[in-house]
Order: sequence, then C-alpha cells, then structure tokens
Amino acid sequence: MSNEVGGNGTPAAPTNTSAPAGLSGVDNLKKHKMSLLALLALMYSWTCGGPFGIENIVSSCGPGLAIVVLLVFPFFWSVPQGLISAELGSAIPDEGGYYIWIRRAFGEFWGYQAGWWRSISCYVDSAIYIVLAVSYLGAFITLSDFQAYLCKAALIIFFTIINLRGLGDVGKLTTILSVFVVLVTVTFVIIGFANWTYNPVEPFAAGGWSGLGLALVIAVWLYSGYESMGMVAGELQNPQDSIKAILISLPVVVATYVFPILAGMAANGEWESWGIDPGELNFVEIAGGFGIPGIVLLVTLGAMVCNLSLYNAYLASGSRGFFVLADDNLCPKALAKLNKKHKTPFIAILIMAIINIVLVYFDFTTLLVIDVFLFIAAYLVWFLAGIALRYKEPDLNRPFKIPGGNKFLIAIFIVPIIICIASFFLNGVGYMIGGTIGIITGPITYIIFKKMYGGLNNNKKLLSFDKKSTAILTAVAIVILVVGLFLNIQRSEEANAAFTELHQDYYSQSFDLGEQSPDFEADTFYSSLTLKDDPDLSIEIWYYPQFMFYATEFGGYSYIEGEFTEEEFADKVFMMVRPLTDTPDGLPLDYVEFEDDAGNYFYIEYGESYESAEAILAVIQEAA
Repeated sequence: MSNEVGGNGTPAAPTNTSAPAGLSGVDNLKKHKMSLLALLALMYSWTCGGPFGIENIVSSCGPGLAIVVLLVFPFFWSVPQGLISAELGSAIPDEGGYYIWIRRAFGEFWGYQAGWWRSISCYVDSAIYIVLAVSYLGAFITLSDFQAYLCKAALIIFFTIINLRGLGDVGKLTTILSVFVVLVTVTFVIIGFANWTYNPVEPFAAGGWSGLGLALVIAVWLYSGYESMGMVAGELQNPQDSIKAILISLPVVVATYVFPILAGMAANGEWESWGIDPGELNFVEIAGGFGIPGIVLLVTLGAMVCNLSLYNAYLASGSRGFFVLADDNLCPKALAKLNKKHKTPFIAILIMAIINIVLVYFDFTTLLVIDVFLFIAAYLVWFLAGIALRYKEPDLNRPFKIPGGNKFLIAIFIVPIIICIASFFLNGVGYMIGGTIGIITGPITYIIFKKMYGGLNNNKKLLSFDKKSTAILTAVAIVILVVGLFLNIQRSEEANAAFTELHQDYYSQSFDLGEQSPDFEADTFYSSLTLKDDPDLSIEIWYYPQFMFYATEFGGYSYIEGEFTEEEFADKVFMMVRPLTDTPDGLPLDYVEFEDDAGNYFYIEYGESYESAEAILAVIQEAA
C-alpha cells in the first residue's frame, strides 16, 4: 500500500490482500536516480513549459499591469505552493504526493476527494496540449480534420511508450524538450529587445477591474503545478533533490513569463491585439515582424515543443493519481498493476492515454469549466492539509521546513486560500454550475468504490466521519449549484431582453433575430442577426451580462463563408455595416468583427460608421 496511516488516523492494513495478481502496488515501483537537471525540467514543464499561450494577459489588463501581476502574484500563490510542496515532499516523499499528505491530515475521505478531483482534472486538460501542438503544426502543413486527428493520436501513442518505459526516460525526454523551449525563448527575448521601439509597459492599465480580474484568473493557471513532483516521489531514488528543483523553478518560471512579454511589447506595441485566437497577435506573429529568416519557424517549433513537453510530463503525474487510489482499494484494482519489465503503472498510463485519444477528437472545451473548478478545489484542501499537519504531526521529521513557525505558515496561506474560494465565484455562473456538478462526483464515486473495494482498511462500511463529510460536502455543493442555476436563469432573461431591445430599437427593418442560446464555456449567451436582403450574411451577437468585476459587453462576429478579394470582402461587409450603423450614434454594439476564408478581416467598434465600401476597403488595406 501507499500509506502508513489509514483513513481518519486508523492503522492501515498490513497487506493489500485484495490487490490483483501479478506485480502491482507502490512498493514495487522501479526507483530512478535522476539528475537535478532532469528534475528541474520536469518541474518546469509541470509549472510552466514556456511562455506560449500567455498572450491574453496583455490585452486583458494592459502591458504594465500584466507585468506587475506576473511579478507580484507568485509571492502570494506559487511561492506558498512551492514551499509547502518542498516541506511535505521532504517529510513524506511517498508516491501520490498531495493525496498522501491530505489523507494523513484529514483522513481517507478527503484524501480521496482531492485525488479524484485532481486526477480527473489532469485527464481532461492534458489533452489540450496535444491539440495545441498539432494546431501549431498546421502552420506548416495543411491537414484535414482526420489527418490532424491521426497526428494527435500518433503523438499520444509516442509519449505513452516513453511513459511506459519509466520516469527516467520521461525525465530525459522532458529535459531535451525543455532545453529547446528555453533556448527558443531566450532567442526571442534577445531579438525582441534588439528591436526595441515601444515602451513595453505603456499603457499601464486597461479594462479596469474587469481586466485585472481576468489577469488574476490567468495568473492562477500560469503559476500552478508545484504539487506534481510529489505524485512521482515514490519512483525517485533521490526524492530530496526534487526539493531543490522546486525552489529553483520558482524564479525561472517568473522569468519565462515576464521577459518574453517585455521583449514582445518593446518590439511590437499593439498590446490590444495580443491573444491566442486566430487573427490575434501571439509570439509567433510578433517574431514574424523581426524580419529574420527562419525565426518564425523556430518560434513556432518552440510553441509546439512546449506543449509536447507539458503533455509528456502530465501523462506521468496525472496517471499516478488513480494508480495510488487503486493501491489503497479506492478505485478499480487493475489500475494498480505494474509492467513486469519496467515496473511502471502501465494500466493507469494506458487508460489516461486512451481517454486523451478520445478527447482530442471532440470539442471538449465545456469540460474545462468543470476541470478548473476541480483543480482549485483540490488545491484548497491541499493548502489546509499543509497547515493541519503542522499541528497533527508536529514531530514529523521535515528536512526542509518553512521557517517562521506555525503562525507564519498560516499567514502565507491566507491569500492562497482566499484565491481558491474566490475562484469558485469569479469565473462566471457557467463555471459555478459545471464545476459544482464535478465536485459532487467526488463523494458519489467514493461511496461506490468504498462499497466495492473496501478502502484502506478493507472495510466496506462507511465510517461516521465519512458519512458526515459526504453530507456536508454534498450540501455545500447543492447550495452553490442552486445559486448558480438561479443566477443563470436571471442572466438568461436579461440577455433575452437585451437581444429583443436591440432588435426592436435598431434592426427590425433590416435583420431577422435568431433564437437565444447559452455558451457555458464563455459564460454568455448568443443570438444572430440575419440580413433580410441576403440570408447568407449573418452576425452572431454575444451578450456578456455583468458579473462581479466583469462589465456588460455586447459584441458581434460575422464569418463570411468563402474566399474573396479585398474588394469583394469590403462590399459584403458594407452590406451589413450600413444597416448596423444606421443610427444617430453609429454602431450601438461594443464591436463587430468580420472574417472570411481568405484571411480578410475587418473590425468596427462602438460609435463608428462607414459611408461606403471604399472606406472599409481603405481600412482593410491599411491594416494589411
């Protein structure tokens, strides 16, 4: 078994009598002697991987504030994470990491909840890295949907083979990939600063509280992952060296985020256009402005390799979650089986890979709503467990111990705990609803698996503490779910009224209004305006109700199917812009974007109007 203490502090059973036949369990894992560089590369991939994908933080709050957030936020979020990971990892260097720590602090039930939530989270979001890697590959090779899927599947199979060979090979490959990403990043930074043209921190802020709120949400993602090293601690001959890797990675990750943004802004001042969606300004596009042959290819490869490195590392840590749960009789026992040759948890790895192969075929972005909520919930329990263990096991040998005593430990975790709680409510109503449903799967599956497999002590009866914990957690989740559903109904009615008012006041003569639909991923509602004179031309209208820091926004997007010349595109755009802006004050929406298959793009914002297609064409040509 992967434990010394059972649920609620009860002694664990001496042997796992219900374990499957053959080699299995934490005690039989192969130990690997890994260099500090390999451990640092793994830690770097779990917590960062590279700067690619952080561009949204610049346009959300302004370059200056983005830099401040990226410099200051780690002291309140990632530094406490890194320190508590180092302390608990040095004291309890067992396979399963945070699951073991939480179980020792709060018992079997809460250990299972965190293990279940974080494992499900890893299963979902790890597939994103493969999707992003193949999307970068699409910049060089035109791929059909089926060809792209085959590439995704092939990459998953390749990294699965590496993981099946053991953590040593995972570390070696991750080192190679991470070194390449770092070299590409350093090259970008040097060339960016060499092309210094703009003040990289102006304007300092934009978007007010809504911009800051979004920046903080992004920062939570960027500065997480320090618990991952603990998940594979049982496979290290030198687990104490992982503490050095955690501490060294903290400043390296900050530098990876801050310097590329400063360099990119210094070379290209179009901060409003920064983003990761098609048509927005990312690091690859900025590199294209350097005018150096081969630099776009290099940065694109860096972005692709960054995501592959992330997937390789998360396949290793994510697959260990259900492995240790199975070893403790808390999920199907086959997941505890080990490969005879390499002594790796091959069933757990293969199942994660198979699920990833399925997920990359579908549009699974809605699942990410649940994913983020589960990830934050596991972090909240982990932080509380780190504090609780100081009091529950004061004499536990801690080779690395956060200085300052217990009061200081509590003080540095006040902000992270507040961030976790606030995150449940700041990311939108759809996030609350989907995430709460995900939370409830924890106690439900715990009861099922406990009845089936018996848990730590091979006892299929629920203890009184487990029953109370299940009731409390379920009750809290149901309350949040009810509040979320109530808010969603209110917001839906608000959006419907806004669409109707917009149509009646401005567009009933020129456009037909479509049915309202929800978009849970974006936490918004959308409808459509279809031009009566040409039903092939329509605009999706997105209504973002006010929520917390986020102000009400009313925007539109029109995809014009087909490839057109700039003149033809301008004519079609004008057919929609003319009735859209036929008001005393110009466009009443915050913005409307137009795009076609040839890459033509036009943007019009609140209050603007155009008198002719020629005027629109001039704007398109100037932007090109």
